[in-house]
Amino acid sequence: MGSRQVNAEPVYAAAAEWVERCLQRDDSLFTSGREIWSARLLSELRARFGDQPDETPGRPFLEKLSRQLEGAPAPVVQLMGEVTYVHFLIVWTQDATTERRRIEEVLSLSPEPVQIPPQLVDGLTPGLAGVGQAYHRQRPFGLAVIIEFAEQLKQRTPGEQQRLLADPWAFKEFLLSLEPRSQLLRERPHWGGPQRHALLHLVHPDSFEPIVSLNHKQMIASAFSRSHEVPVEDVDRRLGEIRARLEASTHGESFDFYRRDIRQRWDDDYQADQWDQLVARARSFLDSGRLELDENDYKLAIAARLSDARKAVLAGSNDWPKRVKTGIGKDNNLIFRLELARFRDWVDESPEQALSALEALWTGADVTAPDRIRRFAELLPGSASGGVAVRTTLASVLLMGLDARNYPPYQKTLFAKAYDISGYDPPEGDQDEAAQYHHALGFLDR
Repeated sequence: MGSRQVNAEPVYAAAAEWVERCLQRDDSLFTSGREIWSARLLSELRARFGDQPDETPGRPFLEKLSRQLEGAPAPVVQLMGEVTYVHFLIVWTQDATTERRRIEEVLSLSPEPVQIPPQLVDGLTPGLAGVGQAYHRQRPFGLAVIIEFAEQLKQRTPGEQQRLLADPWAFKEFLLSLEPRSQLLRERPHWGGPQRHALLHLVHPDSFEPIVSLNHKQMIASAFSRSHEVPVEDVDRRLGEIRARLEASTHGESFDFYRRDIRQRWDDDYQADQWDQLVARARSFLDSGRLELDENDYKLAIAARLSDARKAVLAGSNDWPKRVKTGIGKDNNLIFRLELARFRDWVDESPEQALSALEALWTGADVTAPDRIRRFAELLPGSASGGVAVRTTLASVLLMGLDARNYPPYQKTLFAKAYDISGYDPPEGDQDEAAQYHHALGFLDR
C-alpha cells in the first residue's frame, strides 16, 4: 500500500535506522555502539525534562532545557538531542537547516557534544507531513511523548518489544493507551497526540498515513466512507481501506490525501485555489507591463549602489561609510525610514563595528546566505535596529549588493500575507533572522 511519501527515501532510511538501532536495541542513533536508548537513560531524561517542566512565559526553549539538563551526564544530553531529531523527522514544512541547528543546540549542552552523521542530516529532508503550528508550539509535549513511549517500550519483555515493533496494530494499541508518567504530560495529556500519530507512521510507514492530526484522519474517513462517524480505534484501518480503493480506481499508488483535488473532497473549509489566486494576481501584474517600472527598476538601482558600497567595504576604502549610506539611501519603501536612520547613525557612530558586520555579510568567501545573515545579526546592536523582522529586512536589502537576483528584499508583513493566501505554513515564531529569510526563499522557490 502506498502510504509512504514519494521521494522521501532518506527520511524513511533514518526512521528505519532509529527503529533497528534504538528501539530494537539500546544503541545510539548518532554514535553507533554507544548505549543511549536504554530504559535507564530514558527514565533519567524523563525525570529531568518531564517531571520538572519550565513554563516560564517568554523564556526560550533552549534556555529552559539547559536548566533542566544542568549537571546531566553526557549520554542523557545526547539522548535528548536524538529525541529532538526523531521529533523533527516527520516535519516537511520547516527547512532542514533550522532543524539541524536546533538539534545541534541541544547537543551543545553536553560536556561531550557529538555530531549528527551526514546520512542522518540527509534524513531531515524533505520531511513527510505538514504538521501545523500546534506541533511546533507544543514541542515539549511531543518530545515527552517520544521519551515516555520509548521508556515504557523498553520496560516490556524482549519478546513483547519485538511483537509490538513487528505488528502495526498491536503497536498502535500500545502507543495510544500509554499512561503519561511525567508531570508535563499528566497536566496536558492530549497535547502529545500529534506526536503519537507521527510515531505510528515513522515506525510502521506502510500501515499508517503520514498524518499527525486525528481530526484530519476522521474527516477523511468520514468523507470517503458510508458512515460519517468513525471510531478512533477504526480510523487508521478505514484509511487503509480507502487508500486501497482509491489506488485501484482513480488515483494510482502513493497519492497524497493533502493533494488539492483530494483535500477538497474531505475538507469543506479548504480553499484549494488560494495558490492559484496568488499566481493569477502576479500574472496579471506581469502582463500589465508595469512590473519593471513599478517594482524592479528602483530595486536594481539600489542594488547597484550597494554593490559599489560592498566593493568599498571589502577594499577598506576610507569613504566606505559614505558609499554605504548612499547605497541604502535615506528613504525607500524597502525599510522603514526610522530604521534606515538608526542604521545610518550606527555607521557614523560605530564605524569599526559596522565595518565588521558588513564584512561578515558581504564577504567574498563561499558562505551561505543564512550564515551571512546570522553573523551580521550577531554584530548588529539593538540600538542600530529593531527586532528580528527589522534585522531580517535590513540584512536582505544589504544582500542585494551581493546578488540582487538571488537575494530579494524581505518584509515580514508582505510574506506573512503571501503565506496566508497561498496556504504555505509560516515560519516558527522564535526563528532567528537567518531562518526567517531562508524560509522566505523556500517559499519563493516553491
